[in-house]
Amino acid sequence: MKYLFFLILGLSSNLFAETFYYVPTAIGGEAQATFYQSLIHAELKGWARPETGTSVRLESGCGVDIEFHLLGNHRKNYLLLGITNSNIDPVIIKNREIKFIMDGQKERYPDLNHQFSDNRIMGGWWSINWLPFPSKEDFKKLKNLEVNVPMLNEKTGEVCIVRTTFLKTKKIESESISYSAFEFLLDGGKALGQSGNIEKLGKGGGMIAFEFNYFSRPHSGWGVVFSNETGFKDSETPGIYQKFENDKNYRANINYLGLQYVYRYFLTKTLSLQYTVGPGYQSVEDSNENDVNNIKGNGWAFSQKLALNWRLGQWSLATHETLDFFTGVGVVQYYTPGLKINGVQLDGHRFGGLLRIGFSF
Repeated sequence: MKYLFFLILGLSSNLFAETFYYVPTAIGGEAQATFYQSLIHAELKGWARPETGTSVRLESGCGVDIEFHLLGNHRKNYLLLGITNSNIDPVIIKNREIKFIMDGQKERYPDLNHQFSDNRIMGGWWSINWLPFPSKEDFKKLKNLEVNVPMLNEKTGEVCIVRTTFLKTKKIESESISYSAFEFLLDGGKALGQSGNIEKLGKGGGMIAFEFNYFSRPHSGWGVVFSNETGFKDSETPGIYQKFENDKNYRANINYLGLQYVYRYFLTKTLSLQYTVGPGYQSVEDSNENDVNNIKGNGWAFSQKLALNWRLGQWSLATHETLDFFTGVGVVQYYTPGLKINGVQLDGHRFGGLLRIGFSF
């Protein structure tokens, strides 16, 4: 079990690092690589210029040079601004007044929290700033994006605007759903029934499961699941476990470790259906009050699960990422095609009902 924990921890850390952190190019070849707090990782698809392979626009005006860059992740789309002030006097970038004009019609402003202030840049200095767009949905069929950046000369009081325009270069529909990419779940419940030879093992009791899922797309992902089922009591079929055939305190546990494909469908902003299916490996252990666990049988198995998830709330982290907490209900099925214990065939299906809690980001 501890090796599984370290495997999941290492995998999630590696995926998190590769997925969210982006090292940009500094303006004008000046200086340094910087990790953004915004957890940005990729160019917006379809906006890269053929001649450069990137969405970057370079504009000059008002005594400043600005690099405009369209980036995004699974949660939000961002405008990255790299600004070099060539003036002697400081300039103040009016972040809250930056305007996005979409297809020449719809106007939007950055989605900034109340603590976000204007950006003051001293003469001869440079600054890197990121601005989240209010909604990914605005980009679904967007073809033309104009950006207006107002700035104030601190000494003269003069207000000046630097503009640029992004044009979509490929006819592809932009991803419009804001979704969580990493998901951790705890399921707990009770056995509902069995069919097939697995009934010879006796009726199951409680079950618990841990899941880690990663979504590379809004609807599709993959994951790892570990489950444990307890309370199987061999009261009617002595001979499967000869050592405990007369022991009324006998119990059996089934451990399952599997990989799974995950599909989810968003019914509303707070409700989603989730279906998982995949292969795994299980072991049956016996135990009683006077004996340690012993593996009596193992083999390949398959599982599938259908759940309804309800998001309880969202919290914004200091890293500007959004953390979701949710609960839900579900049903699970395990299929064992070829399990044998002491020569007795135990193939069949097990069913269970689940309550779940989890978080995602």
